[in-house]
Amino acid sequence: MIQTSQKIVKIRIPEDKKVAVVLSVIFSGSTIWTGPKGEVSQFSISRGEHDAFVCVPRVLEALKKRGIRGTFFIPGHTADTFPEVCREIIADGHEIGHHGYMLTELDSMTPEEEENAFQKALDSLQRLGVSPVGFRAPNEISAHTLDILEKYGFLYDSSLMGDDIHAYYPRPITLHTDTGCEYGEAKNLLEIPVSFHQDDHPYLDTMGSDYALPYFDCSPPQEFSDRCKDIFDYASRSEGCILNITIHTAATGNRPRMDAFEELLDSLAEKGACFMTCRELVDAAI
Repeated sequence: MIQTSQKIVKIRIPEDKKVAVVLSVIFSGSTIWTGPKGEVSQFSISRGEHDAFVCVPRVLEALKKRGIRGTFFIPGHTADTFPEVCREIIADGHEIGHHGYMLTELDSMTPEEEENAFQKALDSLQRLGVSPVGFRAPNEISAHTLDILEKYGFLYDSSLMGDDIHAYYPRPITLHTDTGCEYGEAKNLLEIPVSFHQDDHPYLDTMGSDYALPYFDCSPPQEFSDRCKDIFDYASRSEGCILNITIHTAATGNRPRMDAFEELLDSLAEKGACFMTCRELVDAAI
């Protein structure tokens, strides 16, 4: 049966605040610099060190200075490679979310392969003493991912784009080419949607056809900040809305971009942001 209605969720926030702002922080380390066929160059993979030992501390310091806690989505491979850096993130009180093991397209796997990779990443995070309750797909989400999340008792996903300023309950979608899409029953986990408009990577660290070399015509960091402020202003016109901002430590934490990021945090705070982790947002769902 084709279903068309979406069950959106409002978020309870203090009366003196306007929008629930979530900082989804992606710490990929070396995983993003592995080529599509698994090839690795010492030149490109060294950027994983820069991410871990230079960019992450900058982002942590900016958040600590303001008393803001975010949700760090960390691949299992990154947890295995940089456990001491991950422990610093945990020690600062940030939530840790599941982000796969490598940045592999889930829809290229069989259901068994996907669940095995899911468990492998889960084991890596649990070795750090973390039992995540939320998930961000490392690449394209598959038709089986939501079922796996329910099976493992996860509380939320943050991989889909079915809304922009509202959390909602996601539904599996079957595409038919000779009739309309078919929507299944809503899953028993909250979707905290993502958007390229609220993601620093397309603005600050896009990559060309050669995975080892980034484009160097990235946007000025203020352009990303201004877009987030505009979306915040729009969301503040209604009650119970969210602004889910995705930053990659390797992008935002790279040199002068930090100035724009810190200015964005201060501006949102002045506008009435209620900064929450993804888990806190689930707990505040009405």
